[in-house]
Amino acid sequence: MFFHQMDEILQNRELLEELSSSSAANVSGKVKTLLADEKISVNIDSLLEIVQDKKGVQVDLCFNNDKFSFFLTR
Repeated sequence: MFFHQMDEILQNRELLEELSSSSAANVSGKVKTLLADEKISVNIDSLLEIVQDKKGVQVDLCFNNDKFSFFLTR
């Protein structure tokens, strides 16, 4: 059953993009919350304005030499 559902998801590009976008939004939202707890503000909306007509932007961050990258989609 699980593999059948995964096959359907992989064959449905729109659903796959929606799931990917949702996952990215959840991760970026959690990161934003954790940074806010440390009094670090993040304006994700301004990042999306930079890319204008593209579907998203890859964000590369470094915290005390620990690299963290993620992709934000519209």
